[in-house]
Amino acid sequence: MFKFGEALILKLKLRIIPIFFLRSHENSHFGILVFTMYGQNLLAFVGLLLLLFIVIIYVTGYYCRMKVFLLTVLMNELDKRGFGYGSALVDTYFYGYLKIILPDDGTKCMKGIEERIKHYILDRGLSQEAFPVHKLFLLVTSSGFSPPDLSTFKANGQIERRECLTEEPKKSRNGVKDRIYRSSVYKVFSKDRKRHVSVVMEAAPTLRPLYDAAERNPDLKILTPRIVDTFIKLLQRKLDECADCRHKCEIIYCDESSDFVLPDEIFRRISKYG
Repeated sequence: MFKFGEALILKLKLRIIPIFFLRSHENSHFGILVFTMYGQNLLAFVGLLLLLFIVIIYVTGYYCRMKVFLLTVLMNELDKRGFGYGSALVDTYFYGYLKIILPDDGTKCMKGIEERIKHYILDRGLSQEAFPVHKLFLLVTSSGFSPPDLSTFKANGQIERRECLTEEPKKSRNGVKDRIYRSSVYKVFSKDRKRHVSVVMEAAPTLRPLYDAAERNPDLKILTPRIVDTFIKLLQRKLDECADCRHKCEIIYCDESSDFVLPDEIFRRISKYG
């Protein structure tokens, strides 16, 4: 029986995998033979399941990549015509806010940002070195998140929130009479805190709804970097093309996955102006 078992195994060219031990010599070889015959079928079945799993993963990944690709192509075409998500956000923010707070229309209730900064400096008795740049610094994050207080966002304890600019613009819009548009002033310190400057700074509020919606929509979250990139490019173009807004707003992009430090970036920007 022993020789018969060995001959049968060699003839079938099956791999013998003993996983248990039987007390009797004869039962031992019989158990090995049974396990070998059934084990081969089991391994084939497991291999088939593994192959099926790999195919499912590949098809799913391909579908996701194709979906993102098609959505990106569609967004590109819409943005070219000014109908895309990023384009709509830019129009909302530019015409609904920046076009109101940046220019000076010559009236007392609608002074531009440069004039309001000058009045703030005079009212506080500040020097030109203490408030060197007379424009709005606009923070745009990679996720679209707009921090409610920039003194706590990647600030390393180097930013303090101050009062708002005086003589804020008033404009009746959307059923609200004399709506007030405020701009916040922040004091930014160097790393050694031996130097500090004041700046007008805020995050882009129109991107916050995008961030909130993307947290609940996986497809939108994937496309958010593309939308933010479009927002920055189109907004910069509008600022450059508008004589009343040109050089009055500077966009600061923050990649939230990097070691970005907002105060360091502020001082780097200010150094460009001598």
